[in-house]
Amino acid sequence: MRPSAINEPGPPSAGSAPVSVRRAVLSRVAAAALVAGMFGLVKALGTTYPLGELVFARCFFALIPIALQLHARDGWQALRTRRPGAHTLRSGFGLASLFLSFAAVNLLPLSTATALSYTIPLFIAAFAAATLRESIDHQRWLALALGFGGVLLMANPDFSASNGLGVLVAVLSAIAGAAAVISIRSMATTEGSTTIAFYFAAIGTLVGAGSMVFDFVVPRWTDVPILIGIGLLGGTAQLLLTFAYHRAWASVIAPWEYATLIFATLIGAIAWAHLPTARELVGIATIIGANLLVTFRRPPPAAAG
Repeated sequence: MRPSAINEPGPPSAGSAPVSVRRAVLSRVAAAALVAGMFGLVKALGTTYPLGELVFARCFFALIPIALQLHARDGWQALRTRRPGAHTLRSGFGLASLFLSFAAVNLLPLSTATALSYTIPLFIAAFAAATLRESIDHQRWLALALGFGGVLLMANPDFSASNGLGVLVAVLSAIAGAAAVISIRSMATTEGSTTIAFYFAAIGTLVGAGSMVFDFVVPRWTDVPILIGIGLLGGTAQLLLTFAYHRAWASVIAPWEYATLIFATLIGAIAWAHLPTARELVGIATIIGANLLVTFRRPPPAAAG
């Protein structure tokens, strides 16, 4: 999920800009590596554990870095909220995206599943036009069309039993993720980023725990560190993303979103010998190009008065 769609920070001060931007970029690259590592751990477990159990691990252990952030910087008073309903709605969309993305990772090569997650900004633009009445010009609509063209290239029109289902699940995950971002936009003026992250992790922990009543596999001792790692990596990545987008312009950080794909491709190649095909590489390049077109397109000037 792209924090740039949640909070648009002002430019850093002139004296601190170089250091702030460097730290922000390094934070974003580190977050990209952690997200790729998290999905690598999910894929390493395969179908051994039900999705609800994986979501529980992701959310429960993510509370550790989030709680440390609250204790060290934001303070526990940051958890006070007057919008429990908004947090519940945001968490519902976010958890749907999380369940579907974990399923997609097990159905597709790691690089392909990661690349398809980059359709989220395209769905965000479409939802923003429909629900937030944001103006989208012809160039942005062209970017949307190119992005969906990239999805079709990666999907392979014959929709084989394995590939087609995985692509469908990944795109549905992106749609749910975009809906989560739109709901976060409506809360950004009153709720802090760490607060939103905490309630998502807390609600996700409850939902994951509830699902284990119906389907639970006792973890093997060798898998316990992996399950803990999924949560720690995911929670820490959330905090790093927030830091990055608060320390530098979104247009500076946004292109580094795609570092996740590089790390995911490397992990997939090393661990499972999954190299993207020529067709998938064209699709990946198209999706990235479409997102960059959206990222660097300057917004229209505000109306006078």
